[in-house]
Amino acid sequence: MADTSSSLQASLAALCESYAASLPDKLAELAALYQALSAGSDAQSLPRLQAAEHKLAGSAGTFGFIDLGNVARRLEHTLRGWVAGGHTPDSDELAVIEPVLGEMFRLSQLQQAVSTTTHHQLVAASAEERVLIGIVEDDTILAHELAVVLTSFGYRTQTHASVDSACSAFGGEHPDAWVLDLALPEGPLAGAGLAMILKSSPVPPPVAFISARNDFEARLAAARTGGSGYFVKPLDQSSLIDWLDRATHRREQLPDSILIVDDDVELASFHADLLRSAGMQVAIVKNPHLVMEALSKNTPDLILMDLHMPVCSGLEVAAVIRQQEAYLGLPIVYLSAESDVDQQQAAMQVGADDFLIKPINPERLVASVRHRVERARRLNMLMSTDSLTGLLKHVKIKEQLAVEMTRARRSKTSLAFVMFDMDHFKRVNDTHGHLSGDRVIKTLSHLLKQRLRRSDSIGRYGGEEFAAILPDCGLTAAHNVVEDIRLRFSELRFGQADAGFSVTLSAGIATFPEIDDPDALIIAADQALYTAKKSGRNCVCLAPSSSDKGG
Repeated sequence: MADTSSSLQASLAALCESYAASLPDKLAELAALYQALSAGSDAQSLPRLQAAEHKLAGSAGTFGFIDLGNVARRLEHTLRGWVAGGHTPDSDELAVIEPVLGEMFRLSQLQQAVSTTTHHQLVAASAEERVLIGIVEDDTILAHELAVVLTSFGYRTQTHASVDSACSAFGGEHPDAWVLDLALPEGPLAGAGLAMILKSSPVPPPVAFISARNDFEARLAAARTGGSGYFVKPLDQSSLIDWLDRATHRREQLPDSILIVDDDVELASFHADLLRSAGMQVAIVKNPHLVMEALSKNTPDLILMDLHMPVCSGLEVAAVIRQQEAYLGLPIVYLSAESDVDQQQAAMQVGADDFLIKPINPERLVASVRHRVERARRLNMLMSTDSLTGLLKHVKIKEQLAVEMTRARRSKTSLAFVMFDMDHFKRVNDTHGHLSGDRVIKTLSHLLKQRLRRSDSIGRYGGEEFAAILPDCGLTAAHNVVEDIRLRFSELRFGQADAGFSVTLSAGIATFPEIDDPDALIIAADQALYTAKKSGRNCVCLAPSSSDKGG
């Protein structure tokens, strides 16, 4: 990781050096445009000079030439007023420009570029393959059940029946997170006392409480320790495991995907490296005409776009993007040297989500982008996911299959589509009640989210039916993953110890390119699922057109 961080810093430093080396040419271009404007030999010299000053105003500060950027910004503001008003400057007005250009040249010689590479360091994100959870619970039956469930979900566990027992183990391996009963043999709030001890650690671990109490005082005692989870008995195991996954970063996280649209390649590269240093994936498009092609290949989480570009404006690009329904919710953030409030408002009215002014503090750039991506994802999740499971709705998973199949066809990769169905689920609702049935559904949805990749798409296809899309996954790999899920789910126990029950799962798999049509792929997987049901349930079957192909 140190090598990666050093490489990033070297890359950013190289960009700064390259920019500093290119400044004489940029200033020479300004001088040439000024001479053409003074001589009246080129009718376009004024708008070209204004555009060049605008670009310099935005980039100079970013690469450390703060004073130079400020001077360029003031001159650009004057030039923009002339261009907007169709004004032809007289000799006295033109005479004002020459000393400003001289001042800019002087600043470029005297001012040292300040490296911004120290603003962002890559953070190591290593973790044990099997995360260790500390359980402190004096009810030995509950502690054992919880340990079995967590083991089924891929965790290791360390159980204790008291505060003293837990503290005596502090010299050994430290759990990555703790699950504490609030009431322990040492007292009714002893779990909170243990949490305070854990909180004093050099790196405090995440703590969740389980308790029979649901009153404000109990929750307040837990909150004062910094515990971020609180679960009332009888436990909703899927909710607890969901909390553990988030707290220990168990789930594979896809990085935020950003598309930068800017004709200033140096500045775009600099911003791209800053965002990459924060763990984001970044692509750059310098010609606005290529934006739609870039979106068709891979829809980003956010577009970071310059407002003023020579081919067409950012406003026009945004209007083209917003014409298409698929991109109505795609966040667009302008990053521009434009300081005119009216221009900013006009940009926002076209469909932008934010307006950031160059040069921008690197921390603010990363924070703004990350905030907008997170907000868009949350809104999208609310609109497209099932309320009980958080998985994609029936219509959305079918839409996603069409998208993924198009992508697989273009990249010449494989794809697997899986249909899951719980066996005899009606008996669960009839025997144990619909509340228990909902818990079983939530548990399966959680298991699917945990065992599948973040790049896979998972949906609730019907009541107890689920579907999953596995991009870049052949038959053999898909069968291994689904078989693992089937086995793990069959080992889970629901309900109380004296009246516990288990549920099994059947699945059908069909693959692309063996079947080259989304609807046909769904039908084939559903037929394979039907075969699994007819074959005795609790098994995985393959679609006929896929079963004779490896993957």
